[in-house]
Amino acid sequence: MEFARRGIHIQQGKIYTGTADDILQIASAGDVVLCPPNLKHWHEAGVQEDGEHIAVTFEEDGKNVTWLEHLSEDEYKNLIKKADELQKIDKP
Repeated sequence: MEFARRGIHIQQGKIYTGTADDILQIASAGDVVLCPPNLKHWHEAGVQEDGEHIAVTFEEDGKNVTWLEHLSEDEYKNLIKKADELQKIDKP
């Protein structure tokens, strides 16, 4: 997880994003995901698929990213599964 004001542009595949308060999104090629400053978040490709993105991070007070704790593999897989399930509900 990290703190930053960041934008990511998805180049190919899917990228999963989530916040510490459990807001999950799935972004596809061509999508842009914006993250406000000081929001604890993560982003990564899926478990079974690749995804590529370009990240743009802004500097504040001489810092651009504060890296925080890593998600465990089990936490990550559970969040990916939950995001996929939520997407099925939104797009039957």
